[in-house]
Amino acid sequence: MISVVATTIFLLLSTALHNVNGLINPQYCLLSDQRLAVFCICLIVCLLTKHLLHTYRVTFLPAAGAYVLVGMLGGGLLSLAPHLRIQFSEKVFLRILLPPICFEGALSIDKRAFRSYIGPILSLAIVGTVLSSVITAAIMKAGGTLLKCTQAEDDDGTDDCNFPDGMPWTESMAFGALISSIDPVAVLAVLNDLGVSSTSPLYIMIFGESLLNDGVSIVLFDTVQGFFADDATVQADDVAKAIGTFLLVFLGSAAIGFVVGLLCNLTFRWTDGKMR
Repeated sequence: MISVVATTIFLLLSTALHNVNGLINPQYCLLSDQRLAVFCICLIVCLLTKHLLHTYRVTFLPAAGAYVLVGMLGGGLLSLAPHLRIQFSEKVFLRILLPPICFEGALSIDKRAFRSYIGPILSLAIVGTVLSSVITAAIMKAGGTLLKCTQAEDDDGTDDCNFPDGMPWTESMAFGALISSIDPVAVLAVLNDLGVSSTSPLYIMIFGESLLNDGVSIVLFDTVQGFFADDATVQADDVAKAIGTFLLVFLGSAAIGFVVGLLCNLTFRWTDGKMR
C-alpha cells in the first residue's frame, strides 16, 4: 500500500514538472506518467474500498463488484477532463495489471495441493477453455445467422449491414475466447463463507484453473485476431494454421516461463546461501 502511494505521488510530481516545462508531447507514449498515475490512483481507491467493505462488513456487495463501480466512476470523472486522453489498452492490461494478479495468485495457492490436482486443473484450463470458446462461438454463429441483416442502403448511399451472412466464425471465436476467461472471485468468496478449506479439491481446482485459463484465452484470442479479414472466410488451411500458432505460442511461453522460474529459483537459493 505504501509503495503504491509513493509511486503515485512520484508520478504526479513528475507529470506536473513535465507540464511546467512543456516537455509532454501530444503523442506521448502509452505508458506515460499521466496514465500510470491514473491507474495507481484507481488501485489505491480499490484498496480503500476493499478495506471499507471489510471494516463495515458489507455482504451484499462483493469486492469485485465494488472494483467495477470504482472503474465506472473513474471513467466518468475522466470524461469530464478533456485534457486527459486516457483510454484503456490491452497492452496496459497485459503488461501492468494482469502479471501482478497472476503472480499473487500463484504465491497464495497451496503448491502441494496444486501439484496433486494438476491433471484436472490442466484439463479444465486448456481443454475446457477451448471447448467453451468453440461452443460459445457456435452459438454466436447460429444466432447471427438467424438475425442476419439484409443489404440495404441509406439515402446517403452508406451500407448499414456489416455482416449480411451473419457473424463470421473469426469474430464469433474471438468473442468465445474473451467470454470463456472467467474470474471466480465471487465463487471463491462464497466457498470461504461456507467454511470450505483452501486445500480442498474443489477450491484448488477452481483457483488453479482460474490461474491458467487467462493465458489460454489470451493466446486463443490473439491467434484468432490474426485471421480477421474483410471476406471473413475460414478455410481448412486457416484452421490448421491457427491450431499450430496456438500450440506454438502456448507451449513456447510456458517453456520460457518454466526456464525463467527455474533460473530465479536457483538464483534465490544461491543468494540466500551467500547472505547466510
